[in-house]
Amino acid sequence: MSNDFDLPKRESGDVVYVQYEDFEYKVRMPRITDFNGAILNTKALCPTAPWHKPEFVTQAETALESADNGLRMQIQMSCDECQKTYLQSFDTTPYFWLEIEQAAKQLILEVIHLSRSLGWSETDILAMSRNRRRMYLVELGEEQ
Repeated sequence: MSNDFDLPKRESGDVVYVQYEDFEYKVRMPRITDFNGAILNTKALCPTAPWHKPEFVTQAETALESADNGLRMQIQMSCDECQKTYLQSFDTTPYFWLEIEQAAKQLILEVIHLSRSLGWSETDILAMSRNRRRMYLVELGEEQ
């Protein structure tokens, strides 16, 4: 199976340096564990940075995006009627967080259906692979 999509290459290591006022701040690249829902815990990236100052936030965002092009996604859009093209920013965090929340809710529903129908424990159900759970749900008429 070929993969037609490659993530952009990261230009730097795990940190960037942000010069603001008379200080240089060492800001760590974000990790999935730095998010609470769709909200980024900026203090985890650099506890001493002035995150309450919009000018610093803008500089830090620019530095992080320059270091890792994968942090900002832009989609080229075009209008068939007017023939104009433009770039539309796409914030991936809320999109993927919604996907994670929906998958978690689906998993809970699967556990409920299987435990009610077959009397199995949550631990036993979660120990099964997704495909195996799906086979049981199909047989019970809960999934196509």
